[in-house]
Amino acid sequence: MIDKKDLRIGLALSGGGVRAAAFHLGVLWRLAVDGLLEKVTHISTVSGGTLVTGLIYTGAENNWPDSQRFMAESVPHVKRVLTTKRLQWRLMIWGIIEILFFRSPIFSSRAKALSRVMQRLWGIKGEIKDLPKDPLWVINATTYESGKNWRFTPDRMGDYKTGFTENPSIPLADAMAASAGFPALIGPLHLDCTKYKWINYSYVDSGKKVRYPDDDESLEPKKESTEATFSKVHLWDGGVYDNNGLEALYKICADDYKHGVNYLVVSEAGRKLEPTKYACIFKRLRRILDVSMDQVRSLRARSIGRLLEHDIGEGALFQIGNTAKYILTKAEYPEKQREELIKGALSEKQAQKVAGFKNTLKRISDQQFDLMCRHGWEVADFTLIGYYRSWFEHKPYPGGVK
Repeated sequence: MIDKKDLRIGLALSGGGVRAAAFHLGVLWRLAVDGLLEKVTHISTVSGGTLVTGLIYTGAENNWPDSQRFMAESVPHVKRVLTTKRLQWRLMIWGIIEILFFRSPIFSSRAKALSRVMQRLWGIKGEIKDLPKDPLWVINATTYESGKNWRFTPDRMGDYKTGFTENPSIPLADAMAASAGFPALIGPLHLDCTKYKWINYSYVDSGKKVRYPDDDESLEPKKESTEATFSKVHLWDGGVYDNNGLEALYKICADDYKHGVNYLVVSEAGRKLEPTKYACIFKRLRRILDVSMDQVRSLRARSIGRLLEHDIGEGALFQIGNTAKYILTKAEYPEKQREELIKGALSEKQAQKVAGFKNTLKRISDQQFDLMCRHGWEVADFTLIGYYRSWFEHKPYPGGVK
């Protein structure tokens, strides 16, 4: 077992709209109490996870805050934005303006409009290339044309089928809008590939080119100039490909686990798929998409245990909807202490209320924020003390965010 002081954390924050944003904030808040935000080396985000990370960066002058600054500034900043700023309402108004005055098609994408609204309403600013590289933030989207995971980082953007462009000169808000561009509600970000220079990476092993490196750390990447496979790409919600953001962490860090990441934290806030009646054709298409995404999410969740066991060895999965009783019982926490902790925690009904909150960008109330944030805190707290008892002590949710 690694020493707590030597942790190098890879952080994966799932999609799920404002529900995920508030839940993840609670998770990060709990980590900050133990001074762990300074130990984060990689961040991979999707949709709601991207939105809350963007708010955290914006509140800290486009930097990742240390634990003290996060608790003092980031938590109240994110709460203020999520509970007072009407992002979805503004997006709808802007969409109507585009239809009436700019003759935009009714069913056209609203991703660019979302980017503009986030810049004006949330204060999102700057370009991807100007973000710090420590920790490395990976913003995930899905490329319609290639069907692959498109990644934005300060170093590069692209996917291995389309190609990559280095130091991408693209607004942070655009990348966030692409990551959160849910197909049925917002739509894709249109990206003109002809504006950028493209390269591919290959690795040489005994004179033979291979697409990816293996465990041999002596392999060095080779850059080759190329033309983008597509003149234009359409970037959808990252959750269509991988709602947990694990793919980026696994592949980008695959040759760097020994030096870059030794503890994986996955905060999973995807909405549970509920039974429903057969509906009209539009709802049927949405249902098919929901079923597909839920299946991918379930498969990813099952793979996390194997990933932790065989590839990294240490880490934690914080899953929305899990109660203190469920977590501590599964972790075989001492029964007498377990019962005491359960008494002060959220109930099954409250946890399921958070897990069942719709995927939306609507403003939430103070009460909704506090419930979602507290649930994230408690899931993180009980998971940490359940599985890493020698590292962590139980910390009750502090609440009282102004």
